[in-house]
Amino acid sequence: MGGRRTRVKAFLVLPPTINYCEPLLHAPEIPEQTRVVRDLRLLFVLGGVSTGAVLPFFVPLLEQRGMSASQIGLSLSVAAFGGLIVTPAWSHAADGRLGIARALQLTTLFSMAAAMALAPVSSPTLLVATLAVILVIVEAPGTALSDSLALANLGPNASSRYGSIRLWTSLGWALSAVALGGVYERFGYGSALPVYALFLVGYLLTLAPFRRTTRSLIHPVVHDARSNAWHAVREVRELPWFLAGLIIVSASSMGANTFVALQIVDSGGGPFLLGLSASLMALVEVPFFHWSPRLGERIGQRRLYVIGVLISALMIAAWALASSPLAISLLKVASGASFAFSYSATVVITERLMPEALRSTGQGLLQVARNGLGPIIGVAIGGLVYEHLGATALFAGCAVLQLVGAVVVVGSLTRRTPVNDSS
Repeated sequence: MGGRRTRVKAFLVLPPTINYCEPLLHAPEIPEQTRVVRDLRLLFVLGGVSTGAVLPFFVPLLEQRGMSASQIGLSLSVAAFGGLIVTPAWSHAADGRLGIARALQLTTLFSMAAAMALAPVSSPTLLVATLAVILVIVEAPGTALSDSLALANLGPNASSRYGSIRLWTSLGWALSAVALGGVYERFGYGSALPVYALFLVGYLLTLAPFRRTTRSLIHPVVHDARSNAWHAVREVRELPWFLAGLIIVSASSMGANTFVALQIVDSGGGPFLLGLSASLMALVEVPFFHWSPRLGERIGQRRLYVIGVLISALMIAAWALASSPLAISLLKVASGASFAFSYSATVVITERLMPEALRSTGQGLLQVARNGLGPIIGVAIGGLVYEHLGATALFAGCAVLQLVGAVVVVGSLTRRTPVNDSS
């Protein structure tokens, strides 16, 4: 009874609003950084789901609509050149008043529109090629912008935590590719583009919280995009050779990986096998992306990058010897480990090379090398080699060039600047 009278007395003394709301006032709050990590994971998993819905099937889709290997190679090369122009411009805008999140929202909207424009078109070949080029161009800045968004929101240890965020893209890709590979086996490749656009709607909605969290991270930028990039190249002396090595590796990787899908299809494989291969590859990426931050800090980012490229070179060389679609697909799974190590290492190295105010510009230059200049060279030449000399010649040459590019990358980082701790 005494305890009850005490509680009644307290109720009479304290204002009613405090009595009713006290449990809410003292409820544990979710830390801001925890919310950011949760939102980033959702964003990256949806990014993987959307790209996994279309990218593993894009080259066979274009072939089904009447394009030859050389035409596909030329079209994707033109698209990569377009991406080379627009990616630094978007990255510069993201470093300025537009902000990273808003820039990513706009590129996502353009990607949705381009996908829906291409979806109903099956002829003539020139129109298919033109719309495919537009889709690849408008989608190109997305990777650099999403990486910049993660690095800008993860706090002071962003570079060491990046891999644990990026692995969610691989998980989303894995689930999407294998599930939709079965769907496309039944309904055809044409449904890939509407499905891709549908997933982008969810991705767009997930970007909303970052409109608020990244505005305080915007740095004043007085140069245009080209002078911003030129300033970065002049200020960071490792950057030119670093990017040159990445271009060589990317050209050889894209030349092989673009047309291995055709090799699987031409050998008797179908959409489900393509999706299964892409899914297993992405599932392999997940633990390797998880391990990459700690492994990179332990052995150094350069060594981590070299391990990734060595795995890729051995895999591509094995493609030259394989003949069955199942064998090629199973070998392709190794690219999950290769991509996780090499990609996370280059993102972290670039982050440490660049001044903070040029963070997005640095990631933009990285994507220009990996997804711009590299594909321009590799996909165009790869299509010609595949069509006229065959898959064996293409894969053997690409494996050798992987090693050459890795030597150039490592050589560029032997002398470190004060902002570069990438060993």
